[in-house]
Amino acid sequence: MGVTKILIVEDEPNMVAGLRDNFEYEGFQVATALDGVEGLERALKDSPDLVILDVMMPRLSGLDVCKQLKAKRPSIPIIMLTARGQEVDRARRRRLRHQAFFYPRTACAR
Repeated sequence: MGVTKILIVEDEPNMVAGLRDNFEYEGFQVATALDGVEGLERALKDSPDLVILDVMMPRLSGLDVCKQLKAKRPSIPIIMLTARGQEVDRARRRRLRHQAFFYPRTACAR
């Protein structure tokens, strides 16, 4: 089996650097995209094993990227990151097929 490929779609350079450094240290192959449009294009072209996707981004939101990506590649695992103070509501999560949501900025602040 080859190296696991992770695509990080995040518009905050410091978050991208931190995630990339940690995943590469653990032996994963990492690609990045800085907005939703680029992220969707890379995910469809590169077929990563996992997508880590920010919710709030320029050009196309992470929620829209997730919806479009799942319509074309339903089996691709996605972890959603958000800095939003409130949780993404349950109905929206159901529509996105129960993707994992992680609140790193909130967790780091505690």
